[in-house]
Amino acid sequence: MHIRINSGRGVDFRRTNHGYKYLSEMDFAEVCEMRNCQKPVRYTSNYGEYCSKNHAALCGADALGTNLQYVHSDFQQGKEIDFRLRRQQQLGQAAEAMQARPIK
Repeated sequence: MHIRINSGRGVDFRRTNHGYKYLSEMDFAEVCEMRNCQKPVRYTSNYGEYCSKNHAALCGADALGTNLQYVHSDFQQGKEIDFRLRRQQQLGQAAEAMQARPIK
């Protein structure tokens, strides 16, 4: 469920009006909540369940409104390492803020 997709109401709408069910209600294992990812869940957080800490951090950064650093022009050549490090710091902070942790 995300505010940018069906105003965050798509899941509830489909469950109430069309009879959709969660995978766990049909005895299937849940899958990662990152859009278009179908891998098994290995991490849990305050914002959902994900296959990896990276997917959890990306979704957390999005939920927190963090603009992730990236190289976007030729004028920034030579700064790729700095940008990569900054992005990893931002993802680490997002994972920490959403309390991403492995499922035991």
